[in-house]
Amino acid sequence: GETHPLTGDELAVKNLLTGAQMAAFLANMIETFVLFAPLGIVLVAMLGVGVAEHSGWIDAGLKKLLNFTPKAFLTPMLILIAIVSHTAADAGYVLVIPLGGVIFYAAGRHPLAGIAAAFAGVSGGFSANFIPSAIDPLIMSFTLEAARILDPEIALNPLNNIYFTAASSIL
Repeated sequence: GETHPLTGDELAVKNLLTGAQMAAFLANMIETFVLFAPLGIVLVAMLGVGVAEHSGWIDAGLKKLLNFTPKAFLTPMLILIAIVSHTAADAGYVLVIPLGGVIFYAAGRHPLAGIAAAFAGVSGGFSANFIPSAIDPLIMSFTLEAARILDPEIALNPLNNIYFTAASSIL
């Protein structure tokens, strides 16, 4: 069997799909959510991004960035905007992909090329970004829970994975 990395105790495997385990999960669901520390950070981040997105602030910023870009840098800028668009949750899929086609058409290029470039940027940058986004607290929560296996007192912040996500968006 497997052993705990710090204590050396043997770890037992539990089938979580048994009736007893499902009942225990449902009975302790509220306690599980309340004790999951990153949940508060995620809720606050999602609230802020939601307000920015629904007020139109993020849409206006994305359109402005793509409108002043020279034609020679249109494709790289569109891909960069598509990667960064995940700061606004689903704005990349909803706004940047169709906007990529419109902007390419206006620049005399094939609109499907703009749609494809924007789709590649949005999809490739879904959880990898150059700037902090709403997914960072979620990624941090996974890192925190894993790090607490080795050090139960460790404290992290949502930006602890920023180097990893920035490098991932380049690759």
